[in-house]
Amino acid sequence: MEESYIFFDIESSNSVGGDGHICSFGYVICDQNFTILEKEDIVMNPQSEFEPVLFDPKSKCCLAYPKEYFLSQPDFSFYYDRIKNLLTALHRKSIGFAVENDIDFLVCAFNHFNLPQFDFRAYDSRIIADRMNNAHNGLSAWLKFYNIKTDMLTAHKSSDDAEMTMLLVKKMCEAKKMHISEFLAFNFFALRSVAQDIERRNINAYKKSIESQIRELFYKKNPAPQTTKLKGRYKLVVSSKRDYNQKIDLFKLIYNNGGVIIEKLDPNCTYIMEDSRKKSPWMDQPKFKSVNFICLKDLFRQLEIEPWPFKRMSWEGLKKNGI
Repeated sequence: MEESYIFFDIESSNSVGGDGHICSFGYVICDQNFTILEKEDIVMNPQSEFEPVLFDPKSKCCLAYPKEYFLSQPDFSFYYDRIKNLLTALHRKSIGFAVENDIDFLVCAFNHFNLPQFDFRAYDSRIIADRMNNAHNGLSAWLKFYNIKTDMLTAHKSSDDAEMTMLLVKKMCEAKKMHISEFLAFNFFALRSVAQDIERRNINAYKKSIESQIRELFYKKNPAPQTTKLKGRYKLVVSSKRDYNQKIDLFKLIYNNGGVIIEKLDPNCTYIMEDSRKKSPWMDQPKFKSVNFICLKDLFRQLEIEPWPFKRMSWEGLKKNGI
């Protein structure tokens, strides 16, 4: 069976709480020669409030239809099976632009309407264009860069945006002198999936949980510390690359030894740096003259314990722990 290609784009009504609610799913299905076989804009009621800017003609992200039209349509649950079949059909590859956003919108819809998650993989043409040209641009900028004419297409109409993505990929294939199947295989690194998005959401939820536990320690004095080797107020900045379990343990180390952890730097506190490299210039400003700058090794020395080895955040380790 001959392979087909679906280029798709999703518009959302808002991104309240970090979740985008789908109001249109547009797609173009083409063959290996970029001949369009099918094109449609599936418009739906997002069951969510719209951001007012989306209907402002002066806005850069004005939607293609009036608000009333969106509200008159069925919601995502009505189109679920159809969208699933479009994206998971045999002998078909999916391509989008900034596809991580679109996949996240789908995951949000699965959760919002309590529908079974289905996994699929899609190539992100933005990642490919950025790497090919050593730049970072939006769709309209890349279309302009490749001199692609889109006068008959409407931006933020999902089916037209999908066609624009197809035209971009076609032009990149021509530039590389590659057949689309060869081009996608060459750019395998641009594949993204629902499974990856769900993993990212779980990791972010875990991070937020740890950060919340850390915030609970701010400005509090331990009523029954293990030791009183630490006195005064401490501002600790830990690398974002450090394992999050170890990160909170470092904050607890201060709290459990009598120190008070503060959120913002203030006079007469101790600022703990990750390592003993040269201080940043801002640290030498007169207003920080009374701040005591130390590194983690100094803290361990003060507590008379062996320095902890730096543990990097490990996604595999988190998954093994059920994160």
